[in-house]
Amino acid sequence: MTFTRTFARPRLLATALGVAVLPLLLAGCTAPESDVGERIMSSTATVPAATEPAEATPEEPPTTPVDGAVALEFRDIAFSIHSIESPAGESLTVNIDNVGALEHDFTIEEGTFSDISAEGGTDGSGADYPLHFSLPTGDSGSITFTPGEAGDYVFFCSVPGHRQAGMEGTLHVQ
Repeated sequence: MTFTRTFARPRLLATALGVAVLPLLLAGCTAPESDVGERIMSSTATVPAATEPAEATPEEPPTTPVDGAVALEFRDIAFSIHSIESPAGESLTVNIDNVGALEHDFTIEEGTFSDISAEGGTDGSGADYPLHFSLPTGDSGSITFTPGEAGDYVFFCSVPGHRQAGMEGTLHVQ
């Protein structure tokens, strides 16, 4: 008997719940159509209006060297300028201040550059890149070089993750 009693209680409970819940379900299904529509409308989530996209920031004009030099700051994680114009075959000096909390560098991975010299920092040109100059935090220095051919050359910071975070620009050689 105990065996039957153990399984009889859950069946009895399920039957009682079914009898109690069934009328409630049927009442919801038999409501007038207008009532159903109102309930649907009142339970619909409100979606906020779409916002206007932010206006695009106008692209900054290229920085043109004054007396063959441009000033550049290394920041975390950005360059102070993103576009430099320079004539082909003429010497260009990039004066750099690292005002960031991290070491950064000025690197160009393609192109032909001659007469490369550096003051302060570390000149690693020719090792992995045709042009590479790094500065520790808080230091200042400069790299001077002569671009060989006209074209656009991407300069960037080669510290892992910095370029991907947007630390790059373009050297436009005319």
